[in-house]
Amino acid sequence: MRHRLGLLPFIVLIISLFSPALGFDSSEIIDHRQKEMKIAQTLTRDVNLKLLVNDFTGAVTSAQKIVNWSRNLRRLFPEGSEASVQNLSSASSDIWENPKAFQKAIDASEKIATELFNALLDGQLENAKAKGSRLPLTCSACHQRFRN
Repeated sequence: MRHRLGLLPFIVLIISLFSPALGFDSSEIIDHRQKEMKIAQTLTRDVNLKLLVNDFTGAVTSAQKIVNWSRNLRRLFPEGSEASVQNLSSASSDIWENPKAFQKAIDASEKIATELFNALLDGQLENAKAKGSRLPLTCSACHQRFRN
């Protein structure tokens, strides 16, 4: 048993060297992240449009997707996927250099998305519209701080 555990640090090192994030190279990670950001933008627009036409069912569905998306946001930024001359990323190195501030920005987006979803579930149309209009602002604030 002692022999097997002695290999564990070596195995972890080898895995981390050859698979920076679940076996994807940095260009695949960046491409995936950019697609996910477009999905979030579409969902945010979609929920606000559905609120304008009082499509509560559609708004709830889109809001739930935004909540789920925001809960997985941190995973889109693995170490080594920041902007460089070799890739098309616009992610600021501040994401990794100041992870607490980045997490705070993520938490703000998740909080407003959850509040939007809960307002819709509670039938609070005006509150949901207010939260829906604030959601793109949390996205913009994060992009201003953590995007090159």
